[in-house]
Amino acid sequence: MRSYYVNIPKMINQLFPYYLGGRRLIIFTQAICHPLVDLAETFRDWATESRIEASMTSQIIMFEWFLNKQFGKYLLDSTNVISIHDNSMGGVPIYPEAFVTTDDLVVYEEGETIVPGKPTKAFYYESGTDQIQTATYSFVVNCPPINTALIAQEDLKIKIAYFVDRYKLAGKKYIITFN
Repeated sequence: MRSYYVNIPKMINQLFPYYLGGRRLIIFTQAICHPLVDLAETFRDWATESRIEASMTSQIIMFEWFLNKQFGKYLLDSTNVISIHDNSMGGVPIYPEAFVTTDDLVVYEEGETIVPGKPTKAFYYESGTDQIQTATYSFVVNCPPINTALIAQEDLKIKIAYFVDRYKLAGKKYIITFN
């Protein structure tokens, strides 16, 4: 970020009066102020990270980018990325007509496309129980294989969970899976 960059040697040159010039004096003053260069770089890094964290939202595209920026150094293959997927149901409940007792129940045929690009999968009502399994989570955070020489899997899971808990919407539940 350009607004957080402070060029200490240039600032010293600009603040030195022209009549007190001299290469040795300016270089000596720059050497005395050199610890400020490290401090300015540390501040710039902190300010950039704080600005990114402040502008973070729970939008999936931004959230994936943020997680990959934070934890990409721990991945085994740099081409793999951390991804977030919604918990989607495998299909639409389809009941035989003999079990339909209300008029407001919509009956779909197997293979009929309700969601574009996804044909329906039949779930049949059998012996008093459905084959539909309801999940206890709203989304899944998929993490590719990690380099365990750098960090343990449980430690990375805790770090990912910290950021996911910080930026997810209230009431949403998730799981973290490692491939």
